[in-house]
Amino acid sequence: MRKFANIIIVALVSLGPAFSQSTAITPRFDLADVHLNREMNPIPEMTGGVLRGGRYELRQASMLDLIATAWRIDAGTVLGGPTWLQMDRFDVTATAPTDTPPEKVRLMLQNLLAERFKLGVHQEMKPLPVFALVAGNVRPKLKESNGSGNAACESTREQGTVPYLVLSCRNMTMDEFAQNLRGIASPYINSPVVDRSGLKGEWDFEFRFTPWSATVAQVRGDGITIFDALEK
Repeated sequence: MRKFANIIIVALVSLGPAFSQSTAITPRFDLADVHLNREMNPIPEMTGGVLRGGRYELRQASMLDLIATAWRIDAGTVLGGPTWLQMDRFDVTATAPTDTPPEKVRLMLQNLLAERFKLGVHQEMKPLPVFALVAGNVRPKLKESNGSGNAACESTREQGTVPYLVLSCRNMTMDEFAQNLRGIASPYINSPVVDRSGLKGEWDFEFRFTPWSATVAQVRGDGITIFDALEK
């Protein structure tokens, strides 16, 4: 158990106008469109969240996803608010200068949520169970990044008798990787992840694991859990 920063929702109202241009609050997106996603997807999953070519998109994002993305926290540390936070899905499309750094994009998203949803938050410290990303007993099989490009992990699926998800991560700090790990490896990892690796700098690495839905194959010893994959 560790004390972990939490964001608690204090106010939410209905969605405002769908399209507007930057006016009073800074930093803000140049243009932003927010609307309900009405796709009938039985297992909706948020996609996007990276500024590419001056365009920023989030698809099928719950309000919980939006808060977690804007404040760069684990969704499991968001407490309070009505049930629709996890149920309703939204699409966000916005524009910003192509060289806008990620931390400024997150501030823009925070301001967008405050404007469109009248969202208010405050932070508290509470004890919560967490996973810790720690260094193993052997030298990490990571390559130091040259610093070019954005920090990101891209996934591809290997089909076969035992399917695998292959993650290629570039320019990742261990803190950033820990922040993303729960989303990558859910429901293997069902609590927030904190970085206790002691590894500084940015890294390039690749690993593969068997998605949770295919873990029945592990009975034959063919699957690789996320925990085994990280150790390798």
